[in-house]
Amino acid sequence: MQIDLSIAPGSSGGPLLDLEARVLGITNAGAGFGINFAIPSNVISRVASSRVEKGYYQHPYVGLSSRDLDPDIIEELRVQKVSPDQTGMMIMEVLPGLPGAEAGLQAAVTTVVNGQTAYIAKDIIIGVDGRTVQTYEN
Repeated sequence: MQIDLSIAPGSSGGPLLDLEARVLGITNAGAGFGINFAIPSNVISRVASSRVEKGYYQHPYVGLSSRDLDPDIIEELRVQKVSPDQTGMMIMEVLPGLPGAEAGLQAAVTTVVNGQTAYIAKDIIIGVDGRTVQTYEN
């Protein structure tokens, strides 16, 4: 997470605390432009416990690429077979042998409409773990 605290070069690694002394993350000096970061504590916990138990951490990788959908993108990409106000993440590519493919996700396919490239949506992610998804960031 981006933080607005000054962290001197070489001083990374300290805890980022809230007002109740709870650890929110571990600080990391940024690029030297007054922009610094902290690795969230939930990530630290997940990675550290895996490293202790297994000796490594396997980063989650679903194996897909997507494109955010909103009315402007739908019109721009000429997406077919969706409502003009559809939101979510349209699957654009699924890599074989990875979790996205194993789950059966299907990528949009290209077509030609009125002489222009268009897409036929196959799978659109609209929610994950009970939470609505409108863009890749949320």
